[in-house]
Amino acid sequence: ATALCAGFAFDNQVIILDNPVPRQFTWSHVVSLFSHDYWQPAATSGLYRPLTMLSYLLNAWAMSFRFWAAGFVAVNILLHAVNTLLVYFLFRRILSERTPALWAAVLFAVHPITTEAVANIVGRADLLALLAILSGLLLYIRLGSWTGPRRLIALLGVAACTLGGMLTKESVAILPALMILYDTFLRSRGLGARWLRGLGAYCIVLTAVAAGLALRGAVLSAQGPPYIEFLDNPLTVAAPLIARLTACRVFAAQLLQLFVPWKLSADYSYNAVPLVRWPPSFWPGSAAFFGAALLVALLLMMVLCHRRRPRLGFCIGAYLLMILPTSNLLLIIGSPRADRFLYVPLVAFCAAIAALLYGARGVTAPLARRRAATILMAAVCVLFAARSAARNLDWASDLTLWRSAVRAVPKSFKAHQMLAFALYSQTPPDLSGALQEGARAEAIIARGHLPLDRQSSGVWQNRGVFEVAAGDRARRTT
Repeated sequence: ATALCAGFAFDNQVIILDNPVPRQFTWSHVVSLFSHDYWQPAATSGLYRPLTMLSYLLNAWAMSFRFWAAGFVAVNILLHAVNTLLVYFLFRRILSERTPALWAAVLFAVHPITTEAVANIVGRADLLALLAILSGLLLYIRLGSWTGPRRLIALLGVAACTLGGMLTKESVAILPALMILYDTFLRSRGLGARWLRGLGAYCIVLTAVAAGLALRGAVLSAQGPPYIEFLDNPLTVAAPLIARLTACRVFAAQLLQLFVPWKLSADYSYNAVPLVRWPPSFWPGSAAFFGAALLVALLLMMVLCHRRRPRLGFCIGAYLLMILPTSNLLLIIGSPRADRFLYVPLVAFCAAIAALLYGARGVTAPLARRRAATILMAAVCVLFAARSAARNLDWASDLTLWRSAVRAVPKSFKAHQMLAFALYSQTPPDLSGALQEGARAEAIIARGHLPLDRQSSGVWQNRGVFEVAAGDRARRTT
């Protein structure tokens, strides 16, 4: 309910309100969605998500092109509800019990991390990506009991989910790996027989992934190389080892955030995620090595769970696969960290918690343990629901959003810069507050001793605008 109070804050303004494409339903506009990248005409980002953009166009058309934020958020809420049901059905089969699957779905439904994809309108890319992943995996699991035309239709459905998902967000490319993971941990028969049985499905889904990547490459090659500003993601210019160690530290911080999701931010640009120093003699370095050790420990736990606790092993493996595309461990992306990146991995996290609490061996746990697990899950879900309700209100406007970001990540230059602009954009403008926040953004960049080519001219441009406005106001007062 509180999510419906969200407005067009942050990227929603640029992608939806300032974009001419979602303002009229014409064939040329639809073609434009499929022939340009995600941020066109505002910028070149290297992202290709035409079906996500098409959903905004259809959403606006359904509201007669009256751009009410609540109408867009309502669709996000509906998609989140559908994803919650799919989480239950998927883990009802994987965990082989109704109660842990139900609590996994409830925990997923109310977890505060989900606000970053639901109340944030452009988080719809993550909602649609998860919808494609869960639908495709559920269909693939049912293939084992279907034959003939029914099996063929299901195979085509998995391929359609994969290709459609690739056109909503690139991270859907992990679906073939999730299918292999499921066969490895949870299919009966020998390992070779499991993979051989799924070989046809693997080939079809990989073909769909290749088709999505080929279409993406054909469109983006005509747009020119994407531009990622250093201040948005400092990992873009870091040495490969430093970048990966920093990503390991972020990996550990994000896992901790799923357990304790009290501090949430819309942005983690410079210098919210400081680069690890080399040699790593200070706390950031030790945290990076802790993150690397945690990553290795989870991989070992997954392998050790293969025989005795395959359901828990699958959940751990699924979490690692789901977080990999946005982790900066393989490819450096446009941001070092974002809370909405955790929306897809949250599914596996919730299932792993339920499997641990209720027993992951496929054997019914003792009654006392199940009662204690239910009480604990209920209490956690109530706390998380309250936090989600409060966090949704932060998305009401740029002012409330960036005030919350400054509290959560006070070292982020962009949080202070955007708060300064939000204060200036009020009616009447808060010029003293804007100048103060602008000075804090400048101080963060100055402390970093960055060369000129890595600094943002926008910081000083905004400062000039604020100073001129303050001078005009002082003149009028005099």
